[in-house]
Amino acid sequence: MPKTMRNPAVTSFAAPTPEDIAGFGRLTEAERNALIDQAIQEGIDSGISAATMNEIWAAASRRVKDKVRKSDAL
Repeated sequence: MPKTMRNPAVTSFAAPTPEDIAGFGRLTEAERNALIDQAIQEGIDSGISAATMNEIWAAASRRVKDKVRKSDAL
């Protein structure tokens, strides 16, 4: 798999939607492992944040809610 694999089946590990969970379940074990490894590496590469865990969680939740609203509008 490419180094920057982004499977449209999973949009968020931080705040997965029911569709994310279903999409993750449809991936092969190798694809799931590659996505998890990539997410971990992206986290390491992003460095230390000044934000609190609550701020990070709130931002992730907002992103997921925005995606859901956009997909519902289609």
